[in-house]
Amino acid sequence: MKKKALLGLLMVTVATGILICGIFIGKSLPRRPEVSFYAKVLESRSNSLLVEEIPENDVNHRGQMYVSLENPNDNNAVIDENGQPMSLSEVPVGSSVRIVYDGIVLESYPGQIHGAYKIYILE
Repeated sequence: MKKKALLGLLMVTVATGILICGIFIGKSLPRRPEVSFYAKVLESRSNSLLVEEIPENDVNHRGQMYVSLENPNDNNAVIDENGQPMSLSEVPVGSSVRIVYDGIVLESYPGQIHGAYKIYILE
């Protein structure tokens, strides 16, 4: 009887340890998907960019796209080529950018991304 009780206690202890490890590992994983692509800026507005995606992107990231930020009040959402934050309206027309977003594109023409997390100016 004592062996069964000890075995049961051991199994509960191991299961609890696995559960706790799973919780910590789950909390360390990113919560939101991140997809990125490269583009050239055709038009810069106060709250969005019109970009032309470059041919080197995969087939899902070609053509023109309106891009707006997930959080327009985030001062670090747009980063210039020197690593300094800037506003979306300051992005120069003709510059190359890398856009990181949630993967959701509204299928219109041009397409629309309303969930950009970061925009990096490359040149």
